[in-house]
Amino acid sequence: MGSDRVLVWMKHRFLGDAVLATALLNAVEAHGSKGEAWASVLLADLLEGTTPSLPRIPIGKTPGAGEFIRLVKRARKGRFGTAILVNRNWRSALVSKLAGIPIRVGHTTEGRAALLTHKVAYDETRSERESYLDLARVLGIPVDTARIGLATSEAERAFGKEALQGATVGIQPGSTHGRKALPPQVVTALVGAARAKGRKVAFFGGPEERGYLEGIEADVDLVGTCRLRQTMGALAGLEAFVAGDTGLVHISAALGVPTVAAYTSGLPASKWGHFDPPHFNFQCGEDTLANLEPSVLTQPLERLLG
Repeated sequence: MGSDRVLVWMKHRFLGDAVLATALLNAVEAHGSKGEAWASVLLADLLEGTTPSLPRIPIGKTPGAGEFIRLVKRARKGRFGTAILVNRNWRSALVSKLAGIPIRVGHTTEGRAALLTHKVAYDETRSERESYLDLARVLGIPVDTARIGLATSEAERAFGKEALQGATVGIQPGSTHGRKALPPQVVTALVGAARAKGRKVAFFGGPEERGYLEGIEADVDLVGTCRLRQTMGALAGLEAFVAGDTGLVHISAALGVPTVAAYTSGLPASKWGHFDPPHFNFQCGEDTLANLEPSVLTQPLERLLG
């Protein structure tokens, strides 16, 4: 691949997907490559400061012909030698080809194999992080030391410290997808376990998740009160974070915070989990966490807290 400028085109949605793909971004940057990382506005915000040699560029969804043509022109103007298409749709491959990018690597999804110069089969059961790293492997980029990671600023961490008010354990009771929400009895048990270890607890989540807090109290309630970067600053100051398979679990792991996470059968831990110590993953046998036993999460939390 040499020193050609690289375009890394991220998937458009989902914080967790973008976090897992930071291992690929870090591998590409460590290889000495420079270029751009294209992502949605939300994910570009998430990735701020992560890989300085691959600055994040916010783009839209390409819903119409006008936006499609604009992206082709933008890609051509970027003079990229290589396009690494984390985004698995046919549009990203077609834009890259029409822009004249000579090396185009991606998974052979949505019937786009003919548009790629380097084809990688996508395995629905393979670790998602490793699936992204396969795109680097096919280009000969070393990935042995590639790790997920996100960056926060000193100001964001200072905001987080003030917002936490001394809390060091974070819990996300709810989820934008109800099946990933923790049952109230599990949240109550987690709060009790943390307090028994002398820790204060902070609740996290988006404004649409406030309905999950009924009858449950934390020492600090940050649900729906912070923007993404502010939330990242607060997460960075935690000792541990507990939730279902949510974007905030992935962000916490990327910030170096030990996580305790529960995964539904439809989203297996083997594909989406974080297995580097000291993270803990619990695989639920149902496509909901509604019947989760408290002990499967309180016990690993207690071990983390010592």
